[in-house]
Amino acid sequence: MVRKMTAQKQHFDIIIIGGGPVGMTAALFLCQQGFKTALLDRLDYKDVLKETYDGRTFAYAYGSKLILEKAGIWSDLEPVAEPIQDIFVTSEGPGDGLHYGAQDIASQHPMGFNIETRHFRSTVYKALQSQDNFHLFAPCEIEEVTFETNHVDVVLKNQKAPLVAPLALAADGKNSFVRQQVGIKSKQIPYDQKALVLVMDHEKPHQNCAYEHFLKTGPIAILPMKGNRSGLIWSLKTDRADYYHSLSDTDLATEI
Repeated sequence: MVRKMTAQKQHFDIIIIGGGPVGMTAALFLCQQGFKTALLDRLDYKDVLKETYDGRTFAYAYGSKLILEKAGIWSDLEPVAEPIQDIFVTSEGPGDGLHYGAQDIASQHPMGFNIETRHFRSTVYKALQSQDNFHLFAPCEIEEVTFETNHVDVVLKNQKAPLVAPLALAADGKNSFVRQQVGIKSKQIPYDQKALVLVMDHEKPHQNCAYEHFLKTGPIAILPMKGNRSGLIWSLKTDRADYYHSLSDTDLATEI
């Protein structure tokens, strides 16, 4: 296919497609290394950065904390990061399960940290705003991605000038448009499951403990958060997840 481009192209060192936590963190590191970086996302960041947009949490391993220190943003994240000191893994079957504790590590550092996604996004975005070589295209819709011999062309809807870079990074999630454009095949296996995600308050201190309990219907994970709360992720059969989702907070708390 031959496609003519008459509009003047916008040149970058790298184009990152997908502005979620992975894409925006990659953008920060690349900008700090001096690369002119374009970050593309279909969502409006004015909405994404709202406190009510995303109630999920991400658990970061201690190694990730060291990387975020290198990026210079851990000092801003630390006040909202809850340390994970103990991890308990159990199942419905016989046995006592497994226990991993910070006290068993030579340096006795936390096993990891749990951070609310909204705090992570706002912290990284603030750091990106201080980078002169950072260019955000959001919201935007990609019409076409073309891979040439030594560069990538990205055409955005309602924008005349294509974006060009020697390298493109696909960070656009499980239904990746870039993956489809490249022709990388994927196989989807239906499990008839949904994940119920919520935040719960504790009557007693959670003591910085994380739990993962493997049930026949799917695993349930509980991760400690700031404010004596925990994030809960529960994999269930679709009909059961829909039932729990329809309950009031009080009834759901009773079920849990």
